[in-house]
Amino acid sequence: MCNALVGIACTLIFMASVRAEPLRVVASTSDLAAVARELVEPSVRMDVICRPDQDPHSFDILPRQVMLVKQADVYLKVGVALDPWADDLIRAAENPRLVVVDCSRNIEIIGATAEDEAEEHTHPAGNPHYWLGPANLARMAENIRDGLLRADSAEADGLTASYETFAARADSALAHWRETLAPCRGVGIVTAHAGWDYFARDFGLRVAGVVSHVPDAEPSPAHLAQLEEIIRAGGAGVFLREPFTSDRIPRVLARDTGIQVMTAPPSVGAIPQSTDVWSHFDYLARELAARCGGSRP
Repeated sequence: MCNALVGIACTLIFMASVRAEPLRVVASTSDLAAVARELVEPSVRMDVICRPDQDPHSFDILPRQVMLVKQADVYLKVGVALDPWADDLIRAAENPRLVVVDCSRNIEIIGATAEDEAEEHTHPAGNPHYWLGPANLARMAENIRDGLLRADSAEADGLTASYETFAARADSALAHWRETLAPCRGVGIVTAHAGWDYFARDFGLRVAGVVSHVPDAEPSPAHLAQLEEIIRAGGAGVFLREPFTSDRIPRVLARDTGIQVMTAPPSVGAIPQSTDVWSHFDYLARELAARCGGSRP
C-alpha cells in the first residue's frame, strides 16, 4: 500500500512538473508570433520559421526547423495557401501532440487578383496578407488564443484576460491609425507586390497599380509604361517599397513621374522601427500620412 501511494505521489509530481514547463510555440512568420507574444507570458518560447527579411511565398525548410516543430506544442500558420511549406514541415516533424492553428480562420479573405497570363499567380486562394489589415488583429488573436487553450487549458483565465486586453487595444489603436491617415483617404498607392489590399481597405486607400504579382519580379516594359501613365494622370501619389526588394523600379518611377517612395515593411521586424504589432502600424501610419500632402488624385 505504501509503495502504491509513493508511486501515485511520484506520478503526480511528474505530471505537475510536465505542466509547469512553458509552452513552445512556432510561427510561420514574425507577424503571427508578434500577436501571440501579446497573449502569452514571457516564459513561453516563441520561434519563427520565416524571418521578416525572407519571402514567405517560397521557402526552403531547414533540418533545424523540423526539430523546432518536433519539440513544439503549438504551430501557427498563415493559411490561405501562403505557407504550404508549413504543412510539409509539420508532416516531417511527426509530432502527435502538436496543435496546429490556421490563423486565417473566420477572416474575410479578399479575392484573388486577376491572373496575368505571363506570370504565375501567387495567391490562388485569395490574398493571404490579411495581417496587414489591422482590423483583422483581434480575429487573429482569437484564433491564436483558441489554439493555445487547446494545448494548455490550465491557462484559460490568463489567456482570456490577455486576449480581451489585446482586442480592446487593437480597436483603440485602429481608431488612432485611421485618424492619423484621414488625410490619405482616397489616395492611390502603387505596390511592388499585391500584398497591401487589406491595409488599403482599412484606411480608405486605393491600390492604383501593382508592379508584379510575383514578389520582386521585373515588370514588362509595357506594364511599366502603364504604371507611369497612371501616376502621371494623378492616379497614385505614393509607392510602397518593401525592404529587401530591388529599388530599381521605384527609382525609375520616381525619376520619371515624381511619385514619392516610402519604405513599407510587410512584416513586424523588417526594419528597426517595427518591433511589435503597435510600432509596426504606428510607423506605417506616420510615414504614409507625411507623404499624403498633394498626393490626392
